[in-house]
Amino acid sequence: MRATPVLVALSLLMAAACVAQDAPDMTGKVTLMNGDTYEGVIEVAEFGVKPGAGIGADSSMSHGYMSVLVDGQEAKVPFAEVASAEAKWVPPGAEPGSKWRIEALTITRKDGTQVVGAPHWMLFATTARVRLADGTIARASALSTASPDFEPGPLMVKVEIGAGTTTETPGGTTTEPPGGTTTEPPGGTTTEPPGGTTTEPPGGTTTEPPGGTEGPGVALIGAPSTLTLTVVCPDCGKKITVQVDVSAKSGE
Repeated sequence: MRATPVLVALSLLMAAACVAQDAPDMTGKVTLMNGDTYEGVIEVAEFGVKPGAGIGADSSMSHGYMSVLVDGQEAKVPFAEVASAEAKWVPPGAEPGSKWRIEALTITRKDGTQVVGAPHWMLFATTARVRLADGTIARASALSTASPDFEPGPLMVKVEIGAGTTTETPGGTTTEPPGGTTTEPPGGTTTEPPGGTTTEPPGGTTTEPPGGTEGPGVALIGAPSTLTLTVVCPDCGKKITVQVDVSAKSGE
């Protein structure tokens, strides 16, 4: 068995895991003017049609920031710092051609500080696309017009990152956001955070690698023809599990 291809594959997997960890989590909630809300992975949440007018995990959001005009200058807030963005909508006035518009947009950072400014876009078209927990996609879009028949209900009012992310796993166990909560799997076995605690499979039997061989950050588990390697990335700490077929003839 040649070890080089396996090591290369593991290196690539660790690099991909680090990149995924660096990307901001876009799980959150979108609220519309009519009170409707959508919770899940926010793919797109835009208050206008221009870079900086929205946030999301979609590739169209690759610019990576939200922005508003503050004292005539564009102030940018990276996606990773955004906790929420809320629009202050004002209804049409009496003048001809008046329509619903955003007077101000408040971007709240995760540290609690806020950036309040005016939109730097003229077309007030909001778009929300959220992937729900069951995998379906919820969509809502509206283009503000001067038509007397325009219905403002689908206009997006607020987007929150990290809101409503508590999920329930099968068996009634609730997995809560980070905060020191211990999650128990079915059967009453407690899996504690890394720090030397041994997690035992059902029946209390600890499975060791064939021959008892262990390397730094690597565990080999399984039948003689298959190896399951669990690797801990030394940079980001993320665990990666890979199965390797080792049934090759001797000398390969």
